[in-house]
Amino acid sequence: MLSRLIVGHVTQAITTRQKFGNFHANLLGQFVPSRQMSQLRAERYERVQFEGEPFATYVQSIRDAELVLRIKENEK
Repeated sequence: MLSRLIVGHVTQAITTRQKFGNFHANLLGQFVPSRQMSQLRAERYERVQFEGEPFATYVQSIRDAELVLRIKENEK
């Protein structure tokens, strides 16, 4: 059932020539509840650096989370 919904969204995006950013936002909005999005944000974006984790790896993981979860914040 879920796979049919996703295929429907993909088909619609291709048919309407939807931009990827819009498609991505629609998928997140449709399939990730706001409570889970908040939890993912806390776990992946607002996390502290792990012990022994190189700083570059830590920063890259934060940037990856920002991209995947579509978090828009000022770097300050």
